[in-house]
Amino acid sequence: MEGSIIHVGRRLRMAASEPASAREYYLDVGKRQGLSDGEIVDIYREIPVTDQLAGGSPRLMRLPLGELKIVVAGEVTSLARLHRAASPETIPTSELALPMVGDRLRPKTRLPSTQPLP
Repeated sequence: MEGSIIHVGRRLRMAASEPASAREYYLDVGKRQGLSDGEIVDIYREIPVTDQLAGGSPRLMRLPLGELKIVVAGEVTSLARLHRAASPETIPTSELALPMVGDRLRPKTRLPSTQPLP
């Protein structure tokens, strides 16, 4: 099972004294694909790289960005928050080091499921 981030949201502060809320990541996978509340997933970005020695055919390189923790797993979508960000020293130069729409994910941990998968 692999999925993607389909939306990134953050509740706006109503006053300067109010603390900033955490970013919320909406995913295109849920219980039907095997996700559970509290599960940790790896997140990565795929960057096209052209192989000059193999006739210029593009390949995808995975840049690890960290981990998301599933807050609520719905049937086919989920809500997650950043659990651990990759160290900036481990990420090659990229436009944005934080997860964004289109970034991919895969399960990192498996929690016991109380419901059988269809």
